[in-house]
Amino acid sequence: MAVPVSGSIRSLPRKITSSLSRPASILLVEYGPAALTIPFEQGSLPLMALLRGLLWLVLFVVLAFCFVVLFEYGPRDFVNGSKKEFARVKSFVVKQTEKVEKPKKQR
Repeated sequence: MAVPVSGSIRSLPRKITSSLSRPASILLVEYGPAALTIPFEQGSLPLMALLRGLLWLVLFVVLAFCFVVLFEYGPRDFVNGSKKEFARVKSFVVKQTEKVEKPKKQR
């Protein structure tokens, strides 16, 4: 069942601009299948983009860690290898933070 469109094609831009304040559902009913081409203003969500980027970074770190464990210890000893590798990473981070915390003596 087709939705009839009133007016000519020349009056379409005027109708679109005059009806942008209406909800999108009314626009879809009024213009039928051609409503997919009606311009729609989309809001920017920088917080969601930051969250998505952080989640991708965390996923990358976890998968890189799993790759290193699988490469060094193999799939048979994955659990013990991950424990050993995590202890190595943890000791490395602790040593690096100790270097930052201790200021060098002035001459």
